[in-house]
Amino acid sequence: MSGLARGSGGRAFAGALAYATCVGLGLSASRLTAVHGVESALGVGLLLPPAVAACSALDALRWRACDTREVLHVVLQRAVALWAAPTLVLAVGSLRVRQCTPLEGLTFMLLGPLVGVLLAAATGVWVASLALGRVTWREARRRRVASSLAALLPIGALAVGVLRFWATPTISIYGAYAGWFPGTIYDEDVALTATYVSQRAITGALTFGLLGGWVAARDATTGAVRVGLALRQRGLALASALAVAGFGLAVFYAPELGHASTRTYIDEQLGRVLPGHACVLHTPRELPVESAQRLLDDCEFSVAQAEAGLGVHATRPVHAFFYRNAEEKRRLMGAGATFIAKPWRDEVHLQLGGWPHPVLAHEVVHAIAAYASRGPFAVSATLAGWFPNPGLIEGVAVAVAWDERDGLTPDEWSAGLLAHDALPAARDFLGLGFGQLEPRRAYSAAGSFVRYLRAREGVDTLRAVHRLGRVEGVTRASLSELEAGWHAHLRAIVLPDGALDLVALRLTRGSVFETVCPHRVARLRATLAGDLGAADFESARGTCRELLAIDPNDLSTRAYAVGVEARSGRFARAEEGLTWLREHDAPKAFEAYAAAALADALLARDAFEEAAAAYVALLPLQPDEASRRQIEVKLLALQSSREQARILRSLLLGDHGRAVGPARAMQLTQALEAVRGDGLAPYLAARQLMGEGEYAAALRPLHQAARRGLPLPSLTREHHRMLAMTLYALGRWDELDAHLRGPMADDPALTTLTAYWRARAAFRRPQAARR
Repeated sequence: MSGLARGSGGRAFAGALAYATCVGLGLSASRLTAVHGVESALGVGLLLPPAVAACSALDALRWRACDTREVLHVVLQRAVALWAAPTLVLAVGSLRVRQCTPLEGLTFMLLGPLVGVLLAAATGVWVASLALGRVTWREARRRRVASSLAALLPIGALAVGVLRFWATPTISIYGAYAGWFPGTIYDEDVALTATYVSQRAITGALTFGLLGGWVAARDATTGAVRVGLALRQRGLALASALAVAGFGLAVFYAPELGHASTRTYIDEQLGRVLPGHACVLHTPRELPVESAQRLLDDCEFSVAQAEAGLGVHATRPVHAFFYRNAEEKRRLMGAGATFIAKPWRDEVHLQLGGWPHPVLAHEVVHAIAAYASRGPFAVSATLAGWFPNPGLIEGVAVAVAWDERDGLTPDEWSAGLLAHDALPAARDFLGLGFGQLEPRRAYSAAGSFVRYLRAREGVDTLRAVHRLGRVEGVTRASLSELEAGWHAHLRAIVLPDGALDLVALRLTRGSVFETVCPHRVARLRATLAGDLGAADFESARGTCRELLAIDPNDLSTRAYAVGVEARSGRFARAEEGLTWLREHDAPKAFEAYAAAALADALLARDAFEEAAAAYVALLPLQPDEASRRQIEVKLLALQSSREQARILRSLLLGDHGRAVGPARAMQLTQALEAVRGDGLAPYLAARQLMGEGEYAAALRPLHQAARRGLPLPSLTREHHRMLAMTLYALGRWDELDAHLRGPMADDPALTTLTAYWRARAAFRRPQAARR
């Protein structure tokens, strides 16, 4: 090997080493990629293999008359050195940016770019040996062609990955060289999986097969490969052939292994395809037909709404995939908790989650917006449709789907942000800066602005803006004029009680690019949710400690910790945690949650007087109607009798900290009905039945609740919402029309919801009559 090393410090390797170091420095510019992790591993895996392949090809050409194993040794050493350069730079980055999972991060660097550069090295030496077989080539041409072709192979593999992303439902791509692209960068719940490990093991087998075959077939005097030489080393040749064949077999069975996916394979796993006029539904086979039909109705109305909002007509049905849960969705197409649309494939991918589905309309707009788009991905984009504008992509979806989140419309969220002097500038959210913002701020601002733009400039202009991927130069008014008008529109909005506190809550969160250890935090929060659901307070306490060790100023975790301590009976520690939130000027929403958890713990321990006093003090802190309503119901029970307090405690807080099942909940509502004469018990029974999708059974107790009367205005308002949903689900159009024109129309707080159900009824009623 020393003979090879002398005088062989080729310029290609020196240049590749400098390039690899620059890759590491470039990744260090962002907090998200400045340390070892899935994102930085992907960056190195994308950028390094072409350089390694080219360098390895040149080395194999330079040392064509040397011992094969000696050449292989040096080539692999150099490949590892090129991988080590950015890896070491990123390791130094952990001194500046906190690394919460160093072992997992290093594992990503080993499985991703290290496996990739070793495969690239194998690619390079094979290309060099094949080029040496062309004896008529001049040396300069041989070097040029071999290095270029070797570099192009990893780039070609990347193109195959992009093609797979474009041509199949999957959003998570496994590449032989690049490693793992887990899907959307804003999906924080990303972790090392057995599927990824298996894919890299299979890639390692391919690398072994290529290198073993090269060693067996290479002529040490010319550097070319000869089949006859391979036959002299039958054992190595056979093992190499089996390894390459194993890789080919794994590619063939990629969907079964979780390394790829197809629409056919997803349909096999889900089990039901339900075609409609404007949508095709792909759902789990066990989902009741009635529930599937309601989802199909959801989808078809969303298509009509999107067509009207954008002034387009869809000529192909939208394929809506509903997975059983986030984990199945992650396994079958790559995106776990994140909802996804693939407009160029007319697809939306979601998991089951209530009816009407809370996100379906938004994703359907993405699919229909393809008819006002250009380019290969059918999204809002510049450069002839090749450079996406995420702010316009999401802004159009929010503006057209237009709904409430936590009781506020996007206009109200944006007005609250403006009041806090925290509304992002239009230039920040109408481009790549969109991803740098906290999602709720970015989505709300973009949606509110786009809706204002459509109202001012017209739907034709909105389509042009979406198609060209920019506002400036398309609209009659300049961006600054539009922004000034939008701000004036927001200042005229009267915000509901508690809105500013809700907005302040969002201002404490950052984007995935700003969060400390986002993936570790996401997993710990999921663990905490499981701990609380299982009433495992000891485990929850430990999880809270881990989260606060990462970020001591994590206000949401501090609020959760108050509840954990209180429900464990450690009221002194809970009070200390609540005092900390108050002393650090935490937004009222955090204080409200923590204080409510403390009051709930008092109620759970039959400390009724103390709980009642705590709830009375809590009411002014509640930022939204739903939380106020829950506290009002608890106070109602506490002020009635101990028996009612115990019944409602079990219904709202569960038995011994665990949520009650449907049978137990119905038993409790019957017990409540025996001691109350108003409509509270049938209201709660109807709520339980609706949660199970039993709308026909829910109608009777809803009518009973209306006849008997509900004891609180907030319950009456929620009853109006529930009755509208039930009447629509059952197709009782005349009753629904009377309800929307009567009680719902009389309540200004229900204006948005009333318009929504009127639009749905107007869309569905003629079709139902035709059937």
